[in-house]
Amino acid sequence: MKFLKKTLVILLTACITFCSSSCLLLTYFRLPPRMSERVYERINEEDFYNLVEEIYQLCENKSGRKQLEKKRETLFIDYYNRSSTMAILAELNYYKDVTNQSAQEESVYADNLYTTIVNETLKVEKAIFNSVHKDYFVDAYGEVFSDLNMINEALVATDEELEMNNQMNELSAQYNSSFAQGDYGKVAQIMISLIKLRNQYASEMIDESGFSYDNYLDFAYENVFGREYTPSEALQFCYSVKEHVYPLLSTMMSSYDRDLKSPACTMSDVKNIVPKIIEQIDDDMLSNWEYMIDRELYDFDVGENKANTSFVVEFLEYNDAFMFINPTGQLSYDLSTVIHEFGHYNEVFEGDDENAEYLFNYDLAETHSQGFELISLPAVEKILSSKYGANAYKSYAQEFIYNCLWAMLSNCAFTEFEYIIYNASESALTPEYLEKQFKTVFAKYWPNGEMDYYSIPHIFSYPGYCVSYSVSLTFAAEIWAAENNVEVYKNVVEYSTNALTTTVCAEVGLQNPILSTSVKAVADQFKNYINNTF
Repeated sequence: MKFLKKTLVILLTACITFCSSSCLLLTYFRLPPRMSERVYERINEEDFYNLVEEIYQLCENKSGRKQLEKKRETLFIDYYNRSSTMAILAELNYYKDVTNQSAQEESVYADNLYTTIVNETLKVEKAIFNSVHKDYFVDAYGEVFSDLNMINEALVATDEELEMNNQMNELSAQYNSSFAQGDYGKVAQIMISLIKLRNQYASEMIDESGFSYDNYLDFAYENVFGREYTPSEALQFCYSVKEHVYPLLSTMMSSYDRDLKSPACTMSDVKNIVPKIIEQIDDDMLSNWEYMIDRELYDFDVGENKANTSFVVEFLEYNDAFMFINPTGQLSYDLSTVIHEFGHYNEVFEGDDENAEYLFNYDLAETHSQGFELISLPAVEKILSSKYGANAYKSYAQEFIYNCLWAMLSNCAFTEFEYIIYNASESALTPEYLEKQFKTVFAKYWPNGEMDYYSIPHIFSYPGYCVSYSVSLTFAAEIWAAENNVEVYKNVVEYSTNALTTTVCAEVGLQNPILSTSVKAVADQFKNYINNTF
């Protein structure tokens, strides 16, 4: 399990707020280094702990305020920011070849060190807040200092919690290599160990009412994913998707032209097509793509042992991001994937910090990506039809809409499966039980489908995540259906990922996507598009 995203948001806010008067501000005015210049190197742990100890000593020294400020700034810039970058670089290196054992070990090491540095930085903040220098920091930096430290109080992890977090990181990394090697028996045991360990972790956490969590999903929905709804409410949402979206499969398949074939393509082709599509939508967004290409912040290579995933990860140190794609060679899939991930990439640059709250909302993060896919459809039609002919777009569109239905339904199936296994007794958790439960649930949402739970990385790495794809796709389709949908999309993106979904919905005049009425309206939107396009 990655360390709480909320913690990262809080410390990033602190880093920008408290260091903006010095060299950090100058760093942001310089063009960040290209990816080839971002070299992985281990952080000196001894130097880090010496710095932390010096800060603690200065907290007790009334005359040491200037030194305290400087060392605190060093903590953020040289250790907090750098450890984040090193963890990303190590992970990207590992994901290029998940069978590389040494790369796996280094990625786990770097991620665990980053977790430790985040936690130690929280402790330092707490110490400064309770020191003789408190009044100065409150006067100098305003209420944000007090707000952040009230939250920090609840986020500092114990040594036992950090150890469990490290174990979860190790197991998640083992999943990637075991799956790549086809060792599904070991994958099942990893899943069982993760469920037990995560539920134990959650049982030692305390909610706002002073009670421990019943299971990891209850903990994660509130603390990791920034959601305003519970796992049981998510289950009701899934039932609504089953009721309203499932019938669209027959509508889609009745008009699906199997003779249409997506053109073969290289990632060079995709790199040439995507900026032309973006340009049709918004010039400001095009500059984000050009920055990504110029700074080499992407991996579009084909690799036999490359991680079975595509994503965007943010470099906090440089205020930019990296796009990782595992291509298939099929235009419909690869183009859609890059457009999807560019929605994430776009948010890194277009999000407005003025709207930020102290959370990270995964539902909004996926809204940015899926929303961009939907609003880009007219531009995709224009560019593909011009380059490859009308059938190329029709092939793209029918595959894309089919995948939208798949995304909504399958992720609801994954969500219901997770709900069952994280609420199961430990004695029930066997490989046979997991397989039976998954096949039973999956059959409810997808007819005649053949799939195994161990092929779904998010279930192992980010339990509770999958429902975000379905909820956000509902929200994204609401944006798509809106008048002036590009402007609505841009307004949503301005809220970044650090806001409540209900806040954003209210501001842009759309319904909360978790509601059954929203699901029905979105199902109608997809139905109309299918009937009018195919």
